[in-house]
Amino acid sequence: MNLQRRSKGIILLSLFIIGLLTTFVLTKDFDINKGKAAVGFNAPLFELRDIEGRAWRLADLTGNVVLLNFWAMRCQLCDGVNRSIQRLIDAKRENNEEFVFISILLNGDDPYIVAEYMKASGLNFPVLIDCKREIAGKYGVTGVPEAFIINREGIIKKRVTGLIEWDSPGAMAIIEKFL
Repeated sequence: MNLQRRSKGIILLSLFIIGLLTTFVLTKDFDINKGKAAVGFNAPLFELRDIEGRAWRLADLTGNVVLLNFWAMRCQLCDGVNRSIQRLIDAKRENNEEFVFISILLNGDDPYIVAEYMKASGLNFPVLIDCKREIAGKYGVTGVPEAFIINREGIIKKRVTGLIEWDSPGAMAIIEKFL
């Protein structure tokens, strides 16, 4: 009789511990992703100013496929990604006016320095400034470069972290799926 009671106690304690661990793991994952952008869900809306002072609102771009790229001036990989993005923009501009590219600069670099970099590099896409990293926080950006492909309905379809040649056939095929 004592052995049965002890066995039941061990089983109940084990189930209790398993339940606690399961709750902890599920809650932890939920809290990490709570409020962050995720593939298959609406892209967080934002309004930012570009380096020339113009306001940009993601909501105004509904109906377009948007490639949203987060970067920083101090990021060496970002320079190559920016150049490949410019080549992609140049290729898509002729074929499709429903493709929009937006870059978001994460640090507080002087807009004049950024404009000089853009001019010297032959880049002519909009650069929005996210000095406080509020938008990067909404998107759950963990590093740069990091990009999101948003479809015409405002749903995030793809998240890309790290170095990618956006004008490569593979990357262009990914974007083409949504155009």
